[in-house]
Amino acid sequence: MQRLHRTNDMLNWDQREFLRVHFPTVNINHWKVRLVSESAGMRDSVVTTYATVPGKYVCFSIHTEDLVERVKARDILKVNYVADQWDLRTLALVIYYKIQNQDVRNAMVNAYNARTKEKGWGRWLEITPSDTEWGEASRNNPFVLGLQKLIAENPGLMRGASVGSIQFIILHNMVDPRAVLLHLKIRITR
Repeated sequence: MQRLHRTNDMLNWDQREFLRVHFPTVNINHWKVRLVSESAGMRDSVVTTYATVPGKYVCFSIHTEDLVERVKARDILKVNYVADQWDLRTLALVIYYKIQNQDVRNAMVNAYNARTKEKGWGRWLEITPSDTEWGEASRNNPFVLGLQKLIAENPGLMRGASVGSIQFIILHNMVDPRAVLLHLKIRITR
């Protein structure tokens, strides 16, 4: 990952609002916001944009498919969280903002439909390993699988951690009514 460069970044209005609404007890100025890019010849390409505070990692974007050297998203998460002077043993919540990955989107919509017959989206739904929808929500979900692998590959740093729950919210997109916005929270328990 020697080609990856971390720089300070600014949140756009939507990202700031997301953090303010979902983490009202955390001062917006306490978040460390970073952009990670890869230098490849004459161009730089954005790999990820994220924000951290102790215990929380919010991924606003992640693009690993075009990297010169193959790097897994979970390794980027680990390096970024530790680079911001946080101890991986404190990581308790990983959030993915406005998910674009179709496998994850399908898994969450299918789990939502299996859990509730309500038509109204717009509230957080939590699924735990003991719930019947767990398989649907986690089986084809590279974010959950990646975090499970991160825990398995780093037992000392993760100190007996496991994925305790998946929470997600599906929102109607006001700009394009045919599209939906989806955010995912993965809670780590010890």
